[in-house]
Amino acid sequence: MSIQIVCTNPSCHQPSEFPASSGGRKVICDHCGHEMVLPDGKRLDGLILDNYGLLCRVGVGAMGQVYEGRDMATGQRIAIKVFHQDLAADTVMIGRFEREARVAVTLKHPYIVEGYAAGQDAGQTYIAMEFMDGENALERLRRKGSLPPKDAIAIAASVADALAHARRYGIVHRDVKPANILTNSQGMIKLADLGIVRVEDSQTMLTMSDNMTGTPLYM
Repeated sequence: MSIQIVCTNPSCHQPSEFPASSGGRKVICDHCGHEMVLPDGKRLDGLILDNYGLLCRVGVGAMGQVYEGRDMATGQRIAIKVFHQDLAADTVMIGRFEREARVAVTLKHPYIVEGYAAGQDAGQTYIAMEFMDGENALERLRRKGSLPPKDAIAIAASVADALAHARRYGIVHRDVKPANILTNSQGMIKLADLGIVRVEDSQTMLTMSDNMTGTPLYM
């Protein structure tokens, strides 16, 4: 067996293949000589999942780790959310992640972070998504203290439009908060984190009806 990885050197990003027995050890890129540590199941930097290479971790959430990555076919910069392996026995969390994947790939809207694909490879479950390279609304509030009215209105209008679009598909977000309102380098506003959405026509209830779900400060 072998492990396919993408070189994490920004000037290379070429794929290589190494024996699976080398997991966790230092290896040298065949193309540029860059030294890397081969993924070993816990460390995932460089791992290729299907056609997506994981370059570096950029965030950690309750259900998974988020990596900056590359589409190996197009070179497009993307984000890849990888499910936490230590939650593999938690059927509720697995259900939420699978539901997030379905919703992310289904909902296409200018103000919702786009999901490109979801799958399983190399023992990992993942969602490939649009990469947002700007700050979120919480980071912006902490940096500036407050927002000009026109900026606050633009954010509210964009989020309302995104929520209305989701509602037409019977989807309720349930965790709208500044940290889940992202921007890219062009200032485009997009709603993210669909992990605890409710799909109103779903036959499978992943939370009890008398339980509250969300972030208390913003509920």
